[in-house]
Amino acid sequence: MGIIEKIIEKPVENLIRSNQGPPRREVLLLYHEYMKFANWLTWNHTDGTPWSKIIKTSIRVEFEAAEEEKDPFLQAQLLLTWREALDELKKKYVSTQHSFVQRIHNERTDSKNS
Repeated sequence: MGIIEKIIEKPVENLIRSNQGPPRREVLLLYHEYMKFANWLTWNHTDGTPWSKIIKTSIRVEFEAAEEEKDPFLQAQLLLTWREALDELKKKYVSTQHSFVQRIHNERTDSKNS
């Protein structure tokens, strides 16, 4: 078994042993992915503030707060949690968007199927 396979087999244990957090590049890529996702949100909150702006501000605060964390295990845990949350948000967004388009299609009055 090669070194890569050993690391992948037990990533958390190896991270704790190395006493290093996740690579900065990985964190920045996830941050940028969140920012791109926020641009998908084109509607406004009830107070008129664009949801994209609210999400971007929240993401920035979360990531800046995480920079203060010194425990590599907690850093890795935050990264994994953020990744899972973003994946779940994307799934919900796509599902909702699909439902919305289906509903519009089904309720069209100018459809040729009528």
